[in-house]
Amino acid sequence: MSETSEARSRTVRWEDPDAGLMKALSMEGIDAVNAILKGELPAAPMSRLLGIRGVEAEKGRVVVALEPAEYHSNGTGGVHGGLAASLIDSAAWLALHTEMPAGAFCSTLQLNIHYVRPLRIGGGEVFAEGRVLHCGRTAATAEASITDDRGKVLAHGTTHCTVLRP
Repeated sequence: MSETSEARSRTVRWEDPDAGLMKALSMEGIDAVNAILKGELPAAPMSRLLGIRGVEAEKGRVVVALEPAEYHSNGTGGVHGGLAASLIDSAAWLALHTEMPAGAFCSTLQLNIHYVRPLRIGGGEVFAEGRVLHCGRTAATAEASITDDRGKVLAHGTTHCTVLRP
């Protein structure tokens, strides 16, 4: 005998990503990232979908946050590991973008994740801090770590990106 439950739904809204991209590319990277955090430029649709919000940014460092919710579930009561990967990729990419000149951006080539503790639904907000390790003319590397509201590390990783310039 199976028990059925009522279906849930969630509405996600986002702006035209191409319009935001053109404006962001006209700015120095740090200015574009800060404009996204202030709501002056639209956040990426993926960030809206997952519920990622910007917390703070400075050259070479960015902090983003989210609160794991039921829609992040892996189906067995835990948070899907892809959420941690997306948080690490987002924080690291944004940190790298703070060092990009106007017109340049980076694209992830490799992402490595180390899971330490599970993210938990109802466990409070988690924070991902991205830090630039190297930002060269054609390649860039950053690291990021996810911590809970008590500062315990939940996951950490690195990203290696190609730098695309006009």
